[in-house]
Amino acid sequence: MITFLRLRPADRISDLGAATRRREGTTVVELPNTDFVAQALAGGILAVVADPTGIAPGYVVDPKAALELATDGVAGWRITIIHDDSAPETVLDALARSEAAFLRAGRSSVAAAARLCAMPGIDAGVSVYVNDVDEAVEAVAGGASDLLLRDWDTERLGALRAALDGNLVERTAFPIGLSYDSVVSQLDADAAAVYLHLTDGSGVARPRY
Repeated sequence: MITFLRLRPADRISDLGAATRRREGTTVVELPNTDFVAQALAGGILAVVADPTGIAPGYVVDPKAALELATDGVAGWRITIIHDDSAPETVLDALARSEAAFLRAGRSSVAAAARLCAMPGIDAGVSVYVNDVDEAVEAVAGGASDLLLRDWDTERLGALRAALDGNLVERTAFPIGLSYDSVVSQLDADAAAVYLHLTDGSGVARPRY
């Protein structure tokens, strides 16, 4: 199974901006810190942040910060680790100890990241930004299992689904298959409510018609 996430990086966001993004299909905004997490949630989308010191639904961080989050009790399904080509052993250690759900790599690093995720005891998927269908197909062939899509319309999504033989499922900020108890025990009430509104009972993003 290949998952995809409709994600928008931003330095800041308002309630109205978040609601607009949601109508366009976005489910998650990626922010540098927690200053605008509340606004994202108020607009109906989840937020992931690069700052491990604040409270947010999810985190996209370096290996050191991932270990700090895990030590603080943050579940691995809330953590994406940023791949570092120069320090594979550090990345592998962080993946194992944090139980992070995703390892984000650049397109040129997908194969190296996939080798780490294939190591015994590692259950992370390789996550990568792709700009078009050809890049997506190449990334999947190289070992990516999670595609980050920015500003993709319905037509391009359809072409991607066809290129991958329909083997494509939309997630939100978190991996598919989380239990209700896990979600409500880890997330605050507002974040849990947004997540449950965005997903079906299996954690797959609800389709928008």
